[in-house]
Amino acid sequence: GGGDGGGGGGDGDEDGETPLLDEAVSPLERFQRHARATNPIFLLAAKSAAAVLRRLAAGDSPDAAMAPYPGPAWEDAVPPPPGADAAAFRETLRKLLTQSWLLLCAVLAPHTPASSSSS
Repeated sequence: GGGDGGGGGGDGDEDGETPLLDEAVSPLERFQRHARATNPIFLLAAKSAAAVLRRLAAGDSPDAAMAPYPGPAWEDAVPPPPGADAAAFRETLRKLLTQSWLLLCAVLAPHTPASSSSS
């Protein structure tokens, strides 16, 4: 299930829709559906990402913006279920995190300053 840290493993919601591809809903709704279907912690992570982005926009250094979030990466902090292959479990978490991040990027993209798109 979604509350065990590992998520459901799928990319659909309860109705069988695939939020990664459903153009009938907003990017925010696709992100929220994915989070609810795979791991609700992504909703909290999105709030944390927004807080970091606000601090960066206000001129904080990356280290200062991340200071409230010490500790290991999420996929390293969540223990695998009993009997699960640890490496496979972490890879599943990374895939879910990547899907969630891509959906969140679609939400944030319209709010990105034009100057931030160049390196």
